[in-house]
Amino acid sequence: SGGLGTFAPNATTLNATYNPDPSEVGSTVTLTLTTNDPAGPCIAVSDQIDIIINDAPEVFAGGDQTICEGDVALLSGATTGGSTSTITWTGGLGSFDNVNLLNATYTPDPSEIGSVVILTITSDDPTGPCDPVSDQIRITINKAPEVFAGIDKTICEGESYLIGDATTGGSTTAITWSGGLGTCLLYTSDAADD
Repeated sequence: SGGLGTFAPNATTLNATYNPDPSEVGSTVTLTLTTNDPAGPCIAVSDQIDIIINDAPEVFAGGDQTICEGDVALLSGATTGGSTSTITWTGGLGSFDNVNLLNATYTPDPSEIGSVVILTITSDDPTGPCDPVSDQIRITINKAPEVFAGIDKTICEGESYLIGDATTGGSTTAITWSGGLGTCLLYTSDAADD
């Protein structure tokens, strides 16, 4: 007897299973085992057991991020309820400023540039019967954009300048020229022009 939960298969089975009621989470429940026999001059006896029902730990790693080469990832982990009070970050080949801070920073290893790194936040407590839980975040680390406008050039009045030695690299996919009062013309070459 005792508690707001249920006994399985029933309350008259010696080694029954107690299924706590959700309202009992985070509290201590006292269950009582009482004899029902024998009939006669002996009075019933009982004994009690306390069951501490811990809140299950909960953690959240935060939303996925995209950063650029040379940047650090600003993590925004959270203990979203339950009994978690300490955590640990793991994963990646880079370094954390403090693996036990919810809002730690992650500095990628140079070998991770241009890839996706998966970091994991794991609950460290409470001590007791609750298993640790974890959540993951994906950090996409883009290569830094690169652009080279070419070498300086001197031209004569009336001439145009074909900027043929400009290059891009890294994560650059589009460019825009600016400056000067003249105009830029699109030039493409093919094998017939060479």
